[in-house]
Amino acid sequence: EQHPAVGVIINSMERHLNFTEIEVPVNLKGDPHWWSLTGMAEISQNQTFVGYHGVGSDVTFEKKADERLAHNDALTGLLNRAHFTETLNQTVSRLERYGAPFALMFLDLDHFKTVNDTRGHPVGDRLLVEVAKRLKALVPANTTLARLGGDEFAIILNKVAKAEDVEPLAATIV
Repeated sequence: EQHPAVGVIINSMERHLNFTEIEVPVNLKGDPHWWSLTGMAEISQNQTFVGYHGVGSDVTFEKKADERLAHNDALTGLLNRAHFTETLNQTVSRLERYGAPFALMFLDLDHFKTVNDTRGHPVGDRLLVEVAKRLKALVPANTTLARLGGDEFAIILNKVAKAEDVEPLAATIV
């Protein structure tokens, strides 16, 4: 199946039109990549179409970064609220279908507004980044960790059936 961007390039070429920074998927030995293509129609002195000259650049890194930003909080790198909500819905579905237990923790930093008001937002941002770093270091592997916004964080712990199993982690976080 042809990607729509390829159709744009083909249509432009059939009509001898220029095209600029059209991003197309490219499969390199089974590894998906993205290329940005620009083509300029070459017209001879007698106004005859000769061909194209252009530039192609690999934009895979940028595309992957954009995908990460769509799912991650820009400040902390943790999942954002939207992606966390998707993950929580999937986790609840697993509980309903298979009885897979989980625990949900919600964290809110006390007096965070005071930090922003008295020390400024850059200091508040550094505090949030540090909190995220410390949470990442404390939670077990395969744990969903998110910044929901402001000073709110959430954690989904899989395979947790009893509150007592979460209490040591909660105490450590506090």
